Amino acid sequence: MRSTQPKVLHTILDRPLIGYPLALSDQVGIDKKVVVVGEAREAVEACVRQMDPSAHFALQAEARGTADAVRAALDETDGFDAVLILSGD
Repeated sequence: MRSTQPKVLHTILDRPLIGYPLALSDQVGIDKKVVVVGEAREAVEACVRQMDPSAHFALQAEARGTADAVRAALDETDGFDAVLILSGD
């Protein structure tokens, strides 16, 4: 992408991309959400907090793929019975 805006904040059908997995997780009854953030984390966190103030965040310092993002979120998922991984973009 040739944009300074993070991909997950681009809007499609009046909703930022990150809003779609958040809405889906609500629909299937997920009560605790952990959003992995990295580059431009402040902007992404602010957007997510507007949609879901109860969301938790984990930092992936360097984008190294999905498995590394899951690893970054491990501390936030301690004690979970199950984990559902959804792509933000």
